[in-house]
Amino acid sequence: MLRTSVKIALRMRLRKLVFSYAVLVGLPLLAIVMVLAVGGRLAAPHAAPGVAAPHANKPAENIPLVLFVGQNCLILVVSRLVGYFFRKIRQPHVVGEMLAGILLGPSLFGSIAPVMSAALFPSSNLYLLNAISQMGLVLFMFLVGLELNPKELYSHGEATVLVSHVSIALRSFWRRSFLFICIRGFPTIR
Repeated sequence: MLRTSVKIALRMRLRKLVFSYAVLVGLPLLAIVMVLAVGGRLAAPHAAPGVAAPHANKPAENIPLVLFVGQNCLILVVSRLVGYFFRKIRQPHVVGEMLAGILLGPSLFGSIAPVMSAALFPSSNLYLLNAISQMGLVLFMFLVGLELNPKELYSHGEATVLVSHVSIALRSFWRRSFLFICIRGFPTIR
């Protein structure tokens, strides 16, 4: 009798998981298909006459080494300081490091002191800084992979698969919706 009630409970749990998976992944995927179908019929706007195309970022050829080292030192010092303060308030230091990026970026530092921001982070130097940051990200992800415990992952398998698929589907949906709105413009009330 107990075994049949356990089997019924497992079946109900599996049905609930499949239903929630279908809703949380299926609906955003359906929305993506709809956005792509509508967006596929749109034509790209033409550039205004006399407007030149924006220049692509060129590889940094003559970057002063002092500026590059200074940028890295500033980024590391500010990231460590903000991360330290976040640890003091019992928050992950990674969140503090992300906030440091916002503080040094155009969102805050660029709007408060645009001349100083342009001098510290010139657009000609951002190509090299971006390349170095991508290499750091690859190394970080490699270290995360080394520390990954498959047994822990399998013990939470259902939730892991559900969360990963939902995050992929929602991110894709919001990105395509944003592009659709940018291309078509915001709807106006008449």
